[in-house]
Amino acid sequence: MMAWQKTMRSGVSPDRLVWMLTAIVSIGVTAVLPVLPIYANQLGASPQFLGGMMAGYWGANLVALPASGWLSDRFGRRPVLFIGLLAYGLASLGFLVVHGIGAFIVLRAVEGLAGACVIPAAMAYAADCAPAGRQGSSMAKLAAAEHVGILIGPMIGGALAAQLGFGSPFIALGVLCFAGLFLVVRMPESHRPDLAVDQPGGPGLPPFSWASVRWTLAWGLAGRSWASGFSIGLYEVVWPLFMLSLGASVWQITLSWTVFAIPSILLSPVTGRLIDRCGGGRLAVWGAAVSAALTLHYAAARDPWFMILLSLIEGIGVAVAYPGQTSLMV
Repeated sequence: MMAWQKTMRSGVSPDRLVWMLTAIVSIGVTAVLPVLPIYANQLGASPQFLGGMMAGYWGANLVALPASGWLSDRFGRRPVLFIGLLAYGLASLGFLVVHGIGAFIVLRAVEGLAGACVIPAAMAYAADCAPAGRQGSSMAKLAAAEHVGILIGPMIGGALAAQLGFGSPFIALGVLCFAGLFLVVRMPESHRPDLAVDQPGGPGLPPFSWASVRWTLAWGLAGRSWASGFSIGLYEVVWPLFMLSLGASVWQITLSWTVFAIPSILLSPVTGRLIDRCGGGRLAVWGAAVSAALTLHYAAARDPWFMILLSLIEGIGVAVAYPGQTSLMV
């Protein structure tokens, strides 16, 4: 009996394992997000340095993504997930050991490399497990699992920082990444029947052809991914400090992240069915338009509670756009 079948019969299917893994890692990552800029600021980091720290993450992520995708296709999803989680956990614990401003940039770059391994491999694994015609539902569930982490992680990070100091969320992230390694070990390797071809060495990928690339879709997804990465990096740096400037407490900052995740969790069944029925393109465009409109209103906000309300509404746009976008990428 194949490992895949054993896992299915044990009561925990492979797709549920990857959803659990995504939720666990997301909890750890988002536990750090609200406190990282404040922690670095207390150590004397300037706003320019904070920008450099986030640029280190996303720059390394950008460089590593093509390689991680190739490795995932060549050697399987599990090895890439394992290496990414191990690197992320070690880098997180590194923030407790080093306190130099430059070292923070290096550690964030390592986390960027690790993130380039974890997120695409998890998305590909979920797509591999999805039945034909149900990739949209699978991506919506994966997005919901990620937003479960966003719902819980900031509250955990804020509580830990308030009670045990700013270093404790980094310990939590490291522990959760190592817990994720246990799930990866239990996951059978996924297989894409539609990508299997007869070769002397066994099943593999069909030959790549530039003529098969849908360039309009590719450039559209590239632009959308660039905008998403830019906004995430901006939020990681500016959001906590902007909330502080409005008089927000650490609890209110974590709450703003939490309410942002609620729509994705509640709407995932609906968005998944819509993507399977109508395609992900329209939902990605409509959701992105809602998010863009809400983002323009943040600059005019003068009250932390109004920011929290806007964050909740923006979450609706992301709940629609993110699964639609990812369904077109796998």
